[in-house]
Amino acid sequence: MSPGRTMFWVVLPQGIRIVIPPMTNEFVLLLKDTSLLFIAGSTVFTKELTTFARDGLTTYANGTPLIMAAMLYLLVTVPLTRLVAWLERKMAKTR
Repeated sequence: MSPGRTMFWVVLPQGIRIVIPPMTNEFVLLLKDTSLLFIAGSTVFTKELTTFARDGLTTYANGTPLIMAAMLYLLVTVPLTRLVAWLERKMAKTR
């Protein structure tokens, strides 16, 4: 078997099987950390935006944008977390 065919049929499938769970874990952690970084990395400009948004919420007494943002966050993170857990279980069975 040529080196190219060996790489394509033997080495790459093994590498992909090993790399997929850690990469998806890192993606989920990156998504969660970006929301934490937004809170921790507040500047004067983001404080002004937050104040503007808070005034708008108290004026209209509507928390719908915040609820929708939370639902969107859960809509993205929960399936990704489940996918990662499924991939880890599947990869553990093949080893």
